[in-house]
Amino acid sequence: MEGLMYLVVGHGKLSMTDSSYYEGEFDKGEINGHGMRYFATTGNFYSGEFCAGELHGQGVMRYADGSTYEGAWSDNKREGLFFLQHFDTVGWQQGAHSACKTLCSNSTHHKFTFCNNLQV
Repeated sequence: MEGLMYLVVGHGKLSMTDSSYYEGEFDKGEINGHGMRYFATTGNFYSGEFCAGELHGQGVMRYADGSTYEGAWSDNKREGLFFLQHFDTVGWQQGAHSACKTLCSNSTHHKFTFCNNLQV
């Protein structure tokens, strides 16, 4: 039948042409709820909540360099309280996002500054 579209509801897996994928909950064909997403272009892996296909809610991003960000997300942006573990840092850094926030790693003397959700 022409124009017939199936909308996934419940658990499923979506594979992208670049080898990225999402596995988790769908609602009426939209990525909503808890799931996992692998980003092939960066090698990053996210596990957590999604809303309308966006990282939104609580989640953990494991970056390809071994760093881990655990905290709140809003429309694919880091937001609110978080923990950050850099790949060569022992322990976790804790903080909260604001317009600009600087974090210093006690063990390796690295400084991380986030302005408008971007590390500078």
